[in-house]
Parts: sequence; C-alpha cells; structure tokens
Amino acid sequence: MTYKGLTTIMRETSAAYAQEDTAKEYMNNELNILEQQKTDIINTICMPAARVLESVIEKWQDSYVGASQTINPGGANWSGNTSIGWEYRSPISHSKSDLNETTVFGDPLTPSSVRDNWTIEQWKIWNKSGSGAGASWTRLDSSSDALMSSVAFSDLTDAILTSLGFSSDTALSKLQEYIDQWDMGIEWLHAKPSEFSPFADTKTTITDNPYAGNSRTFGVIFQIESISQGRSTLDTNTAFKKKLAGKWDQLLA
Repeated sequence: MTYKGLTTIMRETSAAYAQEDTAKEYMNNELNILEQQKTDIINTICMPAARVLESVIEKWQDSYVGASQTINPGGANWSGNTSIGWEYRSPISHSKSDLNETTVFGDPLTPSSVRDNWTIEQWKIWNKSGSGAGASWTRLDSSSDALMSSVAFSDLTDAILTSLGFSSDTALSKLQEYIDQWDMGIEWLHAKPSEFSPFADTKTTITDNPYAGNSRTFGVIFQIESISQGRSTLDTNTAFKKKLAGKWDQLLA
C-alpha cells in the first residue's frame, strides 16, 4: 500500500470515530429508554401480582402458626403436650435453601421464577427431653431438620381464602389473573433467542430461562444486554481509532 493510500485511510479513520461517538450517544439513549421500560414492567405488571400472592402466603402461614402455640426463643412452634418443636416455613419467611423447593419464588429478575408453585412447610427442628420443670429443648443440627407436612398453592381453595379473611375479589379465579399478569411481565423481561455454540450447528441448551426460543428478541433484558455489548465494542474500536488518528503523521514520517 502506498503512502498516499495509508494517509487516506488514516484521515478517514479520524473522521469515522466522530460518527461512532454519535452512534454511542444513540445507544445510550436507547439504553435509558429500555432501563425505564424494565423498571415499569417490574413495578406495574410483576410486583402488584407478587404482592397479592405474598399476602395469601403470609395469612395462610399465620393460620398454621396460630395464637395458641407457644413460641420458643429459637423460633419453633409446638403444642404444649408434644415432644418435638417445629416451625412453619414459606417463601416469604425462608430462603429456597431452607425449603423443599426447587424453584425461586417471586423474583422478577430470575427468568424461571414463579408465583404459582410454592409450599408452606412444617419442619421439625427441636427435640424435647424430660418433662415438667426438668424438660429441655435441643435444637437439631440443620441437616437433621425433617419435613413433617406441607400445603401447596394447588391445595388452595376459595373456602380457604374466605377463612383467611379475603374477599371475593381474591378468589382463585382472580389469583390466576394475577399469575397470568406475572407470567406476561416475566416473559416480556426475559425472552431471548436460543443461543448457539461457537463454530457449531447445535443449540446451546438454556436451562434457566423458559422464555428462550427461536427469534425471540423482544425481551427487554436481552435488548439491554445486546446494546450494551455493542456499546462496549464501539468503545474499544473508537479508542484504537483515536490513538491511530493521533499518531498518523508520526507513523508515516
């Protein structure tokens, strides 16, 4: 390549990074719009549905704990004439690791999170030894905690909702509407195309995102990630072109 040819390329490069700055400004505007859209979907679609289901779990769990039970200083609940202590656990009061659960409950940033697959569980965590004034309670090692019983969302009925103090506005049919609303919001956030292994024809299995599939590019989080990657690439390219343009006289001397 001739000196003149290199000079032309470098001058064009110098002008090109100004255009890239304009492109990055456009990307930044798009990212701001998408971030606001993400916030709006979470706050206006997902979380109202989440709060309704959380209130159901809280009241149902409280109904099992009951005012007649004694609360042990360690947090266990038991009837006065039994030899074991237990506590009731739910996604509202405990983490997934403390429950007999495989799904995440109610996290809009987790694509596999659900609102209609949860349990309220009774766990044995204390043993009583002795009786009367000499009785003592021993906290089990957490690995020895034993699931005694549980109820699930699928066990919920309109009669139970009424007994918990909910009005007809919180019937099962209405809860399903909130669950559908949650699912729509989660899909809108997390839809993404199926990914492919580099230099291979087979698809990479996405096990943690049920909303991934062919041509599904409308997911807001996917769009944010894609534009952010493009923005990062431009930053790298522009930095080099600015360096090149600033040294072209020196390089061709």
